[in-house]
Amino acid sequence: MRINWNEQSSPMGFIDLNVYPVIAYDTETTGIQYPKDKVFGFSIACPDGRRGYWDIRENPQAIQWLNTQM
Repeated sequence: MRINWNEQSSPMGFIDLNVYPVIAYDTETTGIQYPKDKVFGFSIACPDGRRGYWDIRENPQAIQWLNTQM
């Protein structure tokens, strides 16, 4: 996990994305052949400049957090 927002504001640096009208979301995958290839990381950028990247192999709880935000 690499983030630039205050990790002490919430567990593992996770913030409430629902306070933003829009966010940018991108994934890192092992390839483009579904279902063979898998997501292994994602990044999020917010309008206020906060941004973060999570490698879900190292931080699998990031998936649960992201699911609650969508």
